[in-house]
Amino acid sequence: MQQLLLLLSDYPFKESNRGRLLELLKEVSDWDTMVRIINSHGIIALAAYNITKAGLEKEIPQKTFDILNAGLIKNIARNTWLKERWKELNKILTDTGIRYVLLKGMALEHTIYGSKGLRQMTDIDILVDEGSAEGTADILLRNGFKTSPLKSHLFTRMQKHIGKHYPTFEKDGLMIDMHVRISGKIFVKEDFTSCTDQILIDGLNANILKKDIHTQFLIDHFKWHEINGDCQFRLFRDIKLLDPDADVNFPKEFVEEPKQGHKPHYRRFQYKSAIKSIPKRYRLLYLAGDIFPSIGWMKKRYGCSAAGAVLRYPLRLLKLARLL
Repeated sequence: MQQLLLLLSDYPFKESNRGRLLELLKEVSDWDTMVRIINSHGIIALAAYNITKAGLEKEIPQKTFDILNAGLIKNIARNTWLKERWKELNKILTDTGIRYVLLKGMALEHTIYGSKGLRQMTDIDILVDEGSAEGTADILLRNGFKTSPLKSHLFTRMQKHIGKHYPTFEKDGLMIDMHVRISGKIFVKEDFTSCTDQILIDGLNANILKKDIHTQFLIDHFKWHEINGDCQFRLFRDIKLLDPDADVNFPKEFVEEPKQGHKPHYRRFQYKSAIKSIPKRYRLLYLAGDIFPSIGWMKKRYGCSAAGAVLRYPLRLLKLARLL
């Protein structure tokens, strides 16, 4: 199955792969399961693309091909919509003097994937320098974006150190993830000169990371997902298309079940790694904020009243004991 998924997620289509792709398609006995796995790896658009390019539509059940092709059409529509929303975002940020870098899906869709709607994505990832982060957040909020409240006011001072990015900004279905770090390092204004290139998206300038820097960022991102129990061929293929010689392999245990982060051992690891990723001077503050979140956060998390939120605080201590 792993080889089939590799061929289905390749781009552009290679005629030399047609024979092997045909063999592997004929070996599939349960297409319902196969479609589920393809979709969970985020490669349904690429699968439809490669099967069509190979002229092998008739080699799989018609119902299956219809599902895959519908996924491709949906992905093209989604990416077109995201591109138009990016244009609006770009105007908001550039009109206020904010420089930023496109990361991951949007950058890859309009470079290695040829702007064909093949790279599945749900949001837009941007990278801003450390000094511009708070200003960028304020601009987004003033322009109608919303973000989930901080779990605790104690997190305010260390926001840029928690997790992979700031809390997601959302507006009318558009989600923006704002990063201030690449490969563990804080991004500063001086890095724009040494770390970025420019591309055109529908005639508009966009900053992206230089190929080698973006590749390393994606490798780190992939490995982070792997150790946290969420490992997709979509992310693996990004890396291999940027650099075929990149030193990264797809772990076999995730081939049939790419999303395993709900399992207890992964959840424990996620929590411990989140704490370790925070500078030591903030770790106790982080734990305090996590054990005793704000009343507002607790009400939203548990769907309860203020009194009910207070009664649930002991559960936070039990969570800490269980995860640590």
